[in-house]
Amino acid sequence: MRIKDEYVRRYDIAKRQYDDATEEERESGGVKKPIAVQLRTEVAKEFWNLETAEFRAEVAQEAEDAHAKEVEDWEMSKTVPKTPQQFHQ
Repeated sequence: MRIKDEYVRRYDIAKRQYDDATEEERESGGVKKPIAVQLRTEVAKEFWNLETAEFRAEVAQEAEDAHAKEVEDWEMSKTVPKTPQQFHQ
């Protein structure tokens, strides 16, 4: 929620600046049209950098654990049972 509020605030400011700019300012590159995805990424990156190293390490570990579980499930789904007993396990 914090990221969204900050993103909306910054997007509104950038949009207003772009809308209020003259044609010459737009053509010279002084004011650029705001790109939502790019601005969202910048805001998220800033918030991520404000987090503690321990929090970032914890999130990275959770992502690695989730990925390992998904790979394990995928590997298990590739095995084809050869006997009725294996099918029911």
